[in-house]
Amino acid sequence: MAIACGRILVAAFLPRLFATPAEAGGDGRDRDDRAPREFPDRQAGWRARAHRAQLSGHEAFPPFAAAVR
Repeated sequence: MAIACGRILVAAFLPRLFATPAEAGGDGRDRDDRAPREFPDRQAGWRARAHRAQLSGHEAFPPFAAAVR
């Protein structure tokens, strides 16, 4: 049971792990606080892939947690 709970805990933090590099870097001039959801859509390269990995992690976590539990 402890192994299962540990895996759920790790899976819960994976989206944040991918969000950090997606949001980090740059000088902040390309951000617009009035339209925060448009910022990830304008990214390219590895930051865009990291953002998409974060979104996939949020989608995959509930079924994973239900299956492990």
